[in-house]
Amino acid sequence: MVFSKAVLIFEPIRYKILDLFIFFNLKPNHLTLTGGIICISAGIAAGLGYYTISGIMFLFGSLLDAFDGELARRIDQETKVGAFLDSLTDRLGEGALLLGVLYYESLKGDELTAFIVALALFSSLLVSYIRARVESLGLSSSGGIAPRQVRVPLMIIPLFFPVILKSVMMFIVLISFVTVIQRSFGAFRD
Repeated sequence: MVFSKAVLIFEPIRYKILDLFIFFNLKPNHLTLTGGIICISAGIAAGLGYYTISGIMFLFGSLLDAFDGELARRIDQETKVGAFLDSLTDRLGEGALLLGVLYYESLKGDELTAFIVALALFSSLLVSYIRARVESLGLSSSGGIAPRQVRVPLMIIPLFFPVILKSVMMFIVLISFVTVIQRSFGAFRD
């Protein structure tokens, strides 16, 4: 309920931003590639220990990514190649960010946090894999409590507040595995 009200509040802003993209003749793949490059760069920044800068970059790159599909629909340029590129850059950005955090935590000698981040990376990518694999078999398997729209904000928060990094990553692991189970059961019901 709160989320749907927030969406309604930001809806006019979203349309203005989309109008701006259209005015500058930007294409959906421009947004996808730019957002992906920024998110991968955020992973590099995280690996160097610049968590706050990484958080800002990943937030900006993810926001660009949130507009590409809507822009494609608005200008009637939805393509399978664009959808594939979007999925690819999503996984690359998410993976790069978590690998960067994993690398930096390993350098610091915090083996437990590094291991939890590795689990978050594995479980997060597994959520996406399960959906793609099930759909490739012609079954339905969407939803679950931790789609990308839930995981990404959770990944960003501890970049601004590193003291909660371990807890948030553990939470991502938990909800990602629950989502894998939910999506798997969804496929078995088909």
